[in-house]
Amino acid sequence: MAQLLLSLAIVYGLTFLIPTMDDTTAVYLSSGAIVLGIIAVGGVLSAQIVSTAKQNGIVSYQRTLPVSRFNLLLADFIIWGFASLPGILMSFLASSLKFGLAIHFSVLSVALLILAQMSMISYLLSQQPI
Repeated sequence: MAQLLLSLAIVYGLTFLIPTMDDTTAVYLSSGAIVLGIIAVGGVLSAQIVSTAKQNGIVSYQRTLPVSRFNLLLADFIIWGFASLPGILMSFLASSLKFGLAIHFSVLSVALLILAQMSMISYLLSQQPI
């Protein structure tokens, strides 16, 4: 629910700060809303939950299981990828309704953006030793 409100707030709220809205500005604002939604989930939420799991010993337990670390990493990517989808879809919907843009996206580009953001920011920071 918070992702949906964040997407609406970014698309509709930031238009008040921009005096003249042309097509180029609308495209930048639309793509920025999508990226901010992904950063909110990947950079804030997932890092906190993985850090809490690490403090509670869940990460240590997962490392003792007969599963490769790559599969554990892949499972986290899939979980956080699905967790960020409502914000991404709401950003697309809010942008198309507000600006009348025909927004085209590919599943591959969204997946690559989520994976890059997850691996570079939150997951690496949260997996550092205490």
